[in-house]
Amino acid sequence: SIDASVLYNAVKMSGNTCFLCRLKKGNILPFNPATITNVSRMLRFRKKKKYKYHDINIPDIGQQNVGYHPECKAKFMVLKKKYKDEFEEILKMDEKFAASTPKHQEEALFSLNVSTISSDADERVEDTLAFSLPNDSDSPRQNCVFCGTVQKRSGARLVKARPCSSQSTIDSIKKIAENMDNKKLLQQLGSSKTTF
Repeated sequence: SIDASVLYNAVKMSGNTCFLCRLKKGNILPFNPATITNVSRMLRFRKKKKYKYHDINIPDIGQQNVGYHPECKAKFMVLKKKYKDEFEEILKMDEKFAASTPKHQEEALFSLNVSTISSDADERVEDTLAFSLPNDSDSPRQNCVFCGTVQKRSGARLVKARPCSSQSTIDSIKKIAENMDNKKLLQQLGSSKTTF
């Protein structure tokens, strides 16, 4: 098992070489605990299935001069729809393990990242919106609690910020806001209609 905070401390000051393409030019970002956790989970899944990029070594990520290109990370994190359920099972097992291990609880909360589940996230969001949300004319204008805008981009479409119907999502965000002592976000989450 990899301690994400140790790896983060090892690479936070640099990021000269991309972990995937090994190039040193372009916009190379340093790893943080959440990205290291997400990349590690995907790598474990890729190794299990012997998928492309399964031969990348985690110690390479922990080196002082290793970061990532956003495009390379996105390419590495892509997952076909037919394998998403199996990958989500790995995420659930990781979350159960993290919840039972106190030192990993905060990392588990911060590692929730929708974009890591699959490359088809935008399509699934649009499908969910089409079935679970009222028509634009039925809902009042509401601002997103994170950015304050009324409309959000979902793929190529603009959609209105909508109330969140999942209490578990709101609870997870509240825990993160409490850990970060973000009073403004906590106040917004306390309102009757939380929108994203």
